[in-house]
Amino acid sequence: MRFLLSVATLVGTIVGVGMFGLPAVTAEAGWLSIALITLIVLPVVALTHLAYAHVVVLTSSRARLPGYAGLWLGRSAKRVAFASQALGLVGSSLAYLVVGGSFLTQFISSVLPIPLWGGVAIFFLAGAILVWRGVKSIARAELVMVGIMLCAIVVLGIAALPSWQSANLAAISFTGTPWRAYGVLIFSLWGMSVIPEVAEVSSRRNLGEVVAGGVICSFLASALFVLIALGVSDGAISADALGSLSMHLGKGVRLFGFGFGVLATFTSYLTLTRVTVDMLRYDFHIGTVASFISATVIPLILLLMGFNDFITVLAITGAVSLGLEGILVMMIEERAVRERPQLKIFHMPSFVRNAVILLLCIGISLELLATIGVL
Repeated sequence: MRFLLSVATLVGTIVGVGMFGLPAVTAEAGWLSIALITLIVLPVVALTHLAYAHVVVLTSSRARLPGYAGLWLGRSAKRVAFASQALGLVGSSLAYLVVGGSFLTQFISSVLPIPLWGGVAIFFLAGAILVWRGVKSIARAELVMVGIMLCAIVVLGIAALPSWQSANLAAISFTGTPWRAYGVLIFSLWGMSVIPEVAEVSSRRNLGEVVAGGVICSFLASALFVLIALGVSDGAISADALGSLSMHLGKGVRLFGFGFGVLATFTSYLTLTRVTVDMLRYDFHIGTVASFISATVIPLILLLMGFNDFITVLAITGAVSLGLEGILVMMIEERAVRERPQLKIFHMPSFVRNAVILLLCIGISLELLATIGVL
């Protein structure tokens, strides 16, 4: 049961708003570009997550990424880790509020007219209540919701079969513009920040299996959703995919699809917000109430200020902020293994760590160049 709770918490965090951005950026990047990016991103994400699980096992004290960075690499690394993870978590929570609130609004509107701000408010308040109750409550909720969510993808695929055409997949160009796809794909597979939470409901010795299973299950679920959405689309795919997908389905299936969207985004929003609370509490010794308010209210304020282009948020957050996290984790893991070799549970060759760091550095550079318009 503990293993299932752990995998559910990780999958529930990974499979979220990033998945809904994948069909649009896949069509934008083209099949060759997205295939090459996937071959790079999938092992990089798996290795960084395994490395972070190793750090958790090798560290006796309770912490989050900034705390681990400070313990193993020093105060400067702690500041960098806090900045990168804080930006990543805030950007992620912002994206979940934007898309999850939209999905919830469209779901409720089929029965009762409700403005967009109403859906966002309900999404926000429900998440805040569960986050306040704590990680065990979230883990149990994740197990139920992840099971429903994975079944929902299958049901959605079956419902979409009459409208699904392989010609729609063939119509997508072979090559295209890959820059946003890289960041969105990393974002869609990233759940590293929740690994310390996973350790609370799992044996630390099983963290490697939990991480590998969580990343693989999340990738397969996302890949299936991309094929469904693009196969039904007749050339026009909305940014969140469900909008265009729902146009080809009946009212009942459309309602089901938006319900699935709410579940997928809500599970990730829960755990990531909890991670932010714990980071502020454990690594910076901020009070529980102040940590809770900071973690929940800041993304909401940014949304109210007009930051609502979620594909751009995903791309920059994924490539830059999460890329920095991955680099730090590989450096921390190398130091922790060197100082506590008797506690290590697997061996990662130095050339593998260096290759991952190099690839993440290249990804950060390319995304920044694309953002300022050089690429």
